[in-house]
Amino acid sequence: MVGIKALLGPTTGRLSGRHPPDRFDLRSFGSDGTDYPYDEDSDSWDDLIGRAAPDFAPDVVVWWRLEHNPLPGSGPAECPLPLVGVVGDWNLTLSDLLGSLHLCDHIVTDRAGVSALQRCGLHNVSFSPWYTYEPEIHRLLPDTPRIYDITFAGNLNHDVQRERATWLRRLALLGRRYRVRIETGVFGDDYTRLLNQSKIVFNRSIKGELNQRAHEAAACGALVLLEDTNVEVHEVFAPGRECVLYNEDNFERVMEQWLSDDEGLRRVASAGHGRVQRKHPVHRERRLLELLADLLPDMRRTQGGHGTAWQAMSAPERSYRRARGLALGLQGAYLNGADRALVECLNHDQSEPEYWSALGALRVHMSDAVETETQLRDRLRREALRFLTRAVEHWPTYALAHYNLANLHLTLEQPDAAMLHLTRLLALLTAEGDAALPTIGYYYPREYDAFAVEWERVVALADAQPGQAAEGHGLLLAWDAWRHLADIFAEQGRDRQAFAAWDYAIEARPDFGVPYGARAKLHEQRGRPGQAADDYKAAIEREPFYFAAWHGLARTLRQLERTSELQAFIDECLTIIDACPNYEFLRPEFSSYGPAGASVIS
Repeated sequence: MVGIKALLGPTTGRLSGRHPPDRFDLRSFGSDGTDYPYDEDSDSWDDLIGRAAPDFAPDVVVWWRLEHNPLPGSGPAECPLPLVGVVGDWNLTLSDLLGSLHLCDHIVTDRAGVSALQRCGLHNVSFSPWYTYEPEIHRLLPDTPRIYDITFAGNLNHDVQRERATWLRRLALLGRRYRVRIETGVFGDDYTRLLNQSKIVFNRSIKGELNQRAHEAAACGALVLLEDTNVEVHEVFAPGRECVLYNEDNFERVMEQWLSDDEGLRRVASAGHGRVQRKHPVHRERRLLELLADLLPDMRRTQGGHGTAWQAMSAPERSYRRARGLALGLQGAYLNGADRALVECLNHDQSEPEYWSALGALRVHMSDAVETETQLRDRLRREALRFLTRAVEHWPTYALAHYNLANLHLTLEQPDAAMLHLTRLLALLTAEGDAALPTIGYYYPREYDAFAVEWERVVALADAQPGQAAEGHGLLLAWDAWRHLADIFAEQGRDRQAFAAWDYAIEARPDFGVPYGARAKLHEQRGRPGQAADDYKAAIEREPFYFAAWHGLARTLRQLERTSELQAFIDECLTIIDACPNYEFLRPEFSSYGPAGASVIS
């Protein structure tokens, strides 16, 4: 085995001295607790690598969580060493990541990520299991009783985790028989304590990966319950002996089986605990280093290729890729740098509609981040309006510019102007088809909502040419445009147009609950509780934690005097609330409907 020296970051904590020095030398950069400090705001590649000299000459730079940590300088092309990008949340950031990933020497991700990136035209991609646990944090706590039968702790943003929401509803309803706890925002010692208090920890990964939670739960001695479609489970656990699998058909039966077999449950949980002791962070690091050592000769032969490719690009294309790489994710920590890069695009080339559209979308995104600074916010929005208006006037068939401009008008509470561009967008999508969406451009608003999550999912699943928008993007834009039009029509009292627009939105994306909920509200306001109840049910079926639809269904069932159906629904709502402390704010209203049957075991 060829040895390798690797510099990894940005991260926290020291990595030096954790591996046999004759084979591997891994060192970290990032915060003050790492082997070498790194200032993401000012350091260049030379600063970063020079800081390790003269005592450490790395063979390769491993950029950790590229989707959250933008590269220094102009990006990958300036790195003087082979550059490996480790990518986790590609499912939320892929459209912004692609420009940087195409210039990395190699990419490491989960198994689903390998497939997604290959569909995007990237073939220098490998799988390496890098999820693990922290032994000093995730550990057994002696004398801690396991007071919960089943728990889940994780993200309860159901737009991001749409598929998991249905499973969490099923899990919460098991509270009629078992002690169920569903938590979010629990970290550190509180999280470790919760896992130690749990007999079974429910898991549902977003990408089929064996995620952090699975390792942490096993390290804390709980039985790990995983979906049987998990493509990485066999990397760590032997199903049936060290973890338990479930599927659509047997979920409740699996719970009943293991919660009625204390001895078997403890045996499998203990075996799973033993297994993850051999999959700790150092083991994960070593596996990554072994992979990189195998790849190093090829990376050295091709290293510099990204620089050549970078030089072959036009100056505005380089600036645009840099801008997208800085606008990573939806939080906007690096938006000023992205803004400068897009201004550079336009300084070089004013003939590309995406540059104008992207800069306008970015400026209004920046304005949202300074909502309380009124003068700055208003100036950014005026500039956004100017750039987006320029885009639609000079390139009237560029669909994404109309979408961005319509959303800016909605932000400015200008519904008539928004309606104009939503209508033009829909006409373009109908007449032009894919031609209206030539690239996967930059859109506004930037939120962790259903639109953003689905936009990235289409990028990952599409078979279109790399960088080209797919049919699914058009359907998503149509869905969003029709639902916004419907809301505007409803506000203006134009019921017939509103109902027609919701029908079109549902036709474009029948799996989303929001149009059903909005249509139900108008039915309810117009004195049609039966139709409203049907639509509220359809909304909840698609989005189980759509609380406005909960409220609406309870109101309409009471109005219809469908007492038994109302009581069954209230029982369900209160059972879910009992399992989910974060939803306790809902209890007063749903308790006010009167007795609701059995509740969670206390």
